[in-house]
Amino acid sequence: MNNFQMAGKKLVVKSADADTDEKPSNVESDNLYVKGLPLNMSQEQLHTMFAKYGNVSQLKILSRPGLGSTGEVRRTNEHCVPVPR
Repeated sequence: MNNFQMAGKKLVVKSADADTDEKPSNVESDNLYVKGLPLNMSQEQLHTMFAKYGNVSQLKILSRPGLGSTGEVRRTNEHCVPVPR
């Protein structure tokens, strides 16, 4: 999903823990940060994008007019499939 083209912009998808030492780098995080979402992206659309990689337990979209939107996706770690990077 990282570098996926959406509405003419590339998405940036990374582990929300990427900047911490909480988990080894080879362990798939259940918390993801998504940058570059379109301003009109709904929570339902974001859920649909990530549900195929595991159960989505929480998500939120932060819209920033003029800058785009970012999303935070939390998945339950049971049945998580690594999100393509």
